[in-house]
Amino acid sequence: MSRRRGRLLAAVLLTLLPGLPACTRPAAPEGTVLRYRLNDDPPDLDPVRARDITSEAILFGVFDGLVELDARTLQIVPAVAESWEGRADGREFTFHLRHGVRFHNGREVEAADVVYSFERALKPENRSARPWVFEPVLGAAAFQRGETSTVEGLAVLDRYTVRLTLARPYGPFLSHLVLEQASLVPREVYDDPTHAYLRHPVGCGPFRFSAWTTGQSVVLDASSDFYGEGPFVDRVVYKIVRSQETALEEYRAGNLEVADEVPSGKREAIQAEMGSQFHRWPQIAIRGIAFNHAKRPFAGNLALRRAANHAVDRDYLLRVVDEGKDVAIAGVIPPGLPGFDPTLAGYAFDPARAGELLVEAGYPGGRGLPRMTLLYNDNEGHRRMCARIASDLNAVGIPVEGRSLDIASYLQAITGTAETPPEEELIYFAWVGDFPDAYNFLFTNLYTANGGPGGNYARYSNAEVDRLLDEAVALPDAAARAPLYRRAEAIVVEDAAWIFLYAFRDEALVRPEVEGLVLSPLGDFASPLHLVRLRPRPVSP
Repeated sequence: MSRRRGRLLAAVLLTLLPGLPACTRPAAPEGTVLRYRLNDDPPDLDPVRARDITSEAILFGVFDGLVELDARTLQIVPAVAESWEGRADGREFTFHLRHGVRFHNGREVEAADVVYSFERALKPENRSARPWVFEPVLGAAAFQRGETSTVEGLAVLDRYTVRLTLARPYGPFLSHLVLEQASLVPREVYDDPTHAYLRHPVGCGPFRFSAWTTGQSVVLDASSDFYGEGPFVDRVVYKIVRSQETALEEYRAGNLEVADEVPSGKREAIQAEMGSQFHRWPQIAIRGIAFNHAKRPFAGNLALRRAANHAVDRDYLLRVVDEGKDVAIAGVIPPGLPGFDPTLAGYAFDPARAGELLVEAGYPGGRGLPRMTLLYNDNEGHRRMCARIASDLNAVGIPVEGRSLDIASYLQAITGTAETPPEEELIYFAWVGDFPDAYNFLFTNLYTANGGPGGNYARYSNAEVDRLLDEAVALPDAAARAPLYRRAEAIVVEDAAWIFLYAFRDEALVRPEVEGLVLSPLGDFASPLHLVRLRPRPVSP
């Protein structure tokens, strides 16, 4: 079983892991510890509010929901719910919970906990990072507006049975239930007015939270009550190592079993040194630069946004700065998802055309443009990328300087509120897919109603894009949705909503004694660590 969120096709995953053995050995000896590198402290360990991969790496182990995505087949499979059935029109789902599943405080999980957890995710005061997760449920909007005290579409039928009714047909809804916001939590812990759960989360996943030493580590211990397969290690220690170089040295010294990044500028040498310990695989994630559509000069100036796209040399970024790690894309949908359009033209590197468009935009040679800021999360690789992008923009007359923030401050800055956009004109950002459907990329990042806290950090708005996405999501079949996604993406590219950059390929270093690690196309942070076993390390003579 996996730790929720989206995955690519099973056939893709099976080609990614030639060097990682399956779980075929006996259970690991008592006292086994898996050490895994994190690049920072987790900004938020409330599963409702988490919106970054650092926090989610920990949450995947602590929490479970009704369903999950199997790491081996990438199908939606039972988790806390042992089975479910749906009505033919796709608007109703009845879930039957396993008996004996326990929260880490010892209490059994019941149907009332499902309703509590889902209503908690809908309450505006809890500031969900994905407010759209339960939006399709009947009565969700009225509940969020404070017009009702319960959600009409959430019903407890008996102690172990819960029914979810949707307001309308919604094709990807089951995929929503694999997200962190659908994690099951105990009321007696999460009604705490002191919010102690922010430093000590309580779920019903394979690992129970043990300790968090700020700036040093987060520790999870195996849950003896876990209902599923594993865990096969007694403890996971997430070691917080901010520097990529330091993390590499820790890995070389044998102090990490998994290092989640390879230092920029040294990939080829590390590949040669590490051999089969170096892994690279396609990831369902994209990188772009969001224009601030709520602020001049990019707001309402299509020619200026197109000029910026033509100014950036993506080939140089990927070939030299990125050392061939990632792959260029022309739009929003990553390769491998239904709806990806390999024929999409996008914007070629063309400084001369950028100059012509600056004239059309009213800023010949950049004259009259204010000094602008490109905001990014502080990271060695990000600094290298943004320095080169700012150089390209400045070269055609678009005056830009980079500004970095730690991850928590960065997330706060780019989110703002629905009414208050970021101060920065440009935002260097990534989107890691929640589930394997292009709707997640287009809707979350570009749908008008998601402006700001909903994920549309650009505050982009186009009524036709909204209409196409509304039409697509009502269709139950992913293949039928794909043409609508392509049409919506084409409009977004024509509008130059962002500077479109690349799709990810993830990398990690994994020691030879690690067995059963499935490197997820969502990213290594989403790998199901409860399936990992550790062989004893060879003793040096």
